[in-house]
Amino acid sequence: MDTHAGFDVIVIGAGPAGSAAACFLARRGVRTLLLDKTTFPRDKTCGDAISYRAMQVIEDMGALDAVRAVAQPITHVRFVAPDGRQVSRPLPPHARYDSILVAPRLQLDDLLKQAAEQAGTSLRENAAVESYTPGADGVQVTLAGGERLRARLVILATGANTALLKRQGILPKLPLTMLAARGYARHLQADPHEILFNYDRMALPAYGWVFPLPAGRANVGAGFYRVGPRRRQMPATARQSLADYLHNPLVEAALGGQTDLDEVKSYPLRVDFLKAPKTAPGALIVGEAAGLVNPLTGEGIDYALESGALAAEWATGMLAAGDFGARRRNGYARALQKHFAHSFRYHAFFRDTLFTYPELLNRALALAERDPAFMEHLLNAALGILDPAKILAPRFLWRLARNT
Repeated sequence: MDTHAGFDVIVIGAGPAGSAAACFLARRGVRTLLLDKTTFPRDKTCGDAISYRAMQVIEDMGALDAVRAVAQPITHVRFVAPDGRQVSRPLPPHARYDSILVAPRLQLDDLLKQAAEQAGTSLRENAAVESYTPGADGVQVTLAGGERLRARLVILATGANTALLKRQGILPKLPLTMLAARGYARHLQADPHEILFNYDRMALPAYGWVFPLPAGRANVGAGFYRVGPRRRQMPATARQSLADYLHNPLVEAALGGQTDLDEVKSYPLRVDFLKAPKTAPGALIVGEAAGLVNPLTGEGIDYALESGALAAEWATGMLAAGDFGARRRNGYARALQKHFAHSFRYHAFFRDTLFTYPELLNRALALAERDPAFMEHLLNAALGILDPAKILAPRFLWRLARNT
């Protein structure tokens, strides 16, 4: 069956990146179809944390109040160094928001999808895409089962699922990933407004987390990169990493000894943005499909939302000009690079240095405990609201080197 629905843009994947792109396209009057292979509400394995930057885009989408209603506000963060030192601080102040949020992706993604629909996007669920074919008169999208749809441009927002990218020849092999697993605890006994990052008892670069949720629940997880001098000491799987993390005394105390988790799932996180393809003939690529997951923290929601908004801007310009050629696509790729590459380089550098060697990380967190300015730099860099290069200020490097 061949269907021409008269769409300008088909967005493939209705996660945060796809929903943001569709929302902002529809707001501009672009005829937009949003496809997803599943039915909402649907889960997505994730740490569930929503940063200040993500909140800004969600607010622009008109969904922040709805997200706040299902989220837990977070005002503090606690780090546990490899040597067991604990450093707790309030999150740096923000001009617009008094907390970050933690909300299950089961609810978050559904609300963002609804925002796209409310903006005028057409949505089709249970619409798995088999392939797409660019041509002189646009792009033909073929669904599983043979149905064909047409548009002038597609936006690939397929997240961690690389199957379509591989079939299209965009991603010939699986790139470097972070491996992670998470589950949900039912009875959090720790501060419900403080997120916990553990680096003790971990084969670095790795960390474990406890992120509070409403109603006394928590997202508990562990992730690691199979790189660095301790890669042979790392668990065989992400689920094993999480199982080991649950035996950490601090985690046991935070969960009141009830470490049986619900909905345990493992997942890879693509962190290859600097080398990943960002466009293809007839297509712009957004979110994790473009490798946009922070190589240090594993955070991806804010990058997904921001890249979706950027793709909507560029797609609108391409439609207005009637030009979908390589020059326009390369302009979008350069815009992505300009927006994200600097911070990705530094976060990858910190992952491979400070967060790979226990002694360096111990020194960094000891300095953060003594020096509020350094701690604020660390937190702001992690939250994406400060140039991470500022952590390398000479006065901080001098004190790290001298361990003072």
